[in-house]
Amino acid sequence: MRARRWKKRLLFATVTLVAVSGIGFSFRHSDLKFRHSDLELDLSPNVKAHMQEVFDILVDDKNSYTVYCSHSTYALCALASCKTVAGNTSACGCKMYTDELGEFGMNHASSMLIRSVTYRDAVLLYHANNTEQSETKICAALRDGSIWAEAGYGATSFGSFYHPTKSSSSTAEVEGTDSSGEHGSCMGSPCTSLNWDEKDGCSVTCLCPDYRESGVDDTDDAGCFRSVFGKGELLAWTSTLDAVLDYTTQLAQLLDTIDHKKLEEAGKCDACTVD
Repeated sequence: MRARRWKKRLLFATVTLVAVSGIGFSFRHSDLKFRHSDLELDLSPNVKAHMQEVFDILVDDKNSYTVYCSHSTYALCALASCKTVAGNTSACGCKMYTDELGEFGMNHASSMLIRSVTYRDAVLLYHANNTEQSETKICAALRDGSIWAEAGYGATSFGSFYHPTKSSSSTAEVEGTDSSGEHGSCMGSPCTSLNWDEKDGCSVTCLCPDYRESGVDDTDDAGCFRSVFGKGELLAWTSTLDAVLDYTTQLAQLLDTIDHKKLEEAGKCDACTVD
């Protein structure tokens, strides 16, 4: 009798697990990850203080720390063609690299990952000159995609960073894009497998913050523009930690809902040039 009761309980638990596994959960890399809407990330005073410490290092003090991660899978956006899709966020056509050396920057731009405890710990380790420990910690989370889930972007398991030899700092004009006033900044951005233009090598789409150059009269949101390097300090959403947290919430919601229709409605760029 007791054995039968345990069998019933086990069956009930199994059915319950199967039933809830389809509600907002997604399985990637054999791990259970939560969608942003299902997980109220911890913002206790201690966690907020930890975030503030990292924010001060990267944003207020303008520190930038670079690590190199071997055998990584990531999207290279470099000088990608981008188009605004919502608020301060652009969709950019990017190129996938698999099992390659990647260059990742912990800096102003990638502070969109500040909700990730791994990201914060890696920044603090690097800031304390424990560079090898920092690189080991963050590269592991970048390789398996867990850093984006930790940061609240549960709808993806890969993002954007640089290729050490294929990322260019050129600002050359590309037909169909305008690089005069508005730009995308993709370091650390979450990406989706939506095909931007595979025939030109841009097989994925990343959601990147965009910004305007100060002093440039360019108010045309209709055109396509370029992702660029080294201008993260111009990102309006990094004015305060609360502004960063608000922006990451909006970005996670957009990532959950972006699809081909939204890309088409935004008028996807004809050009697709990454490097």
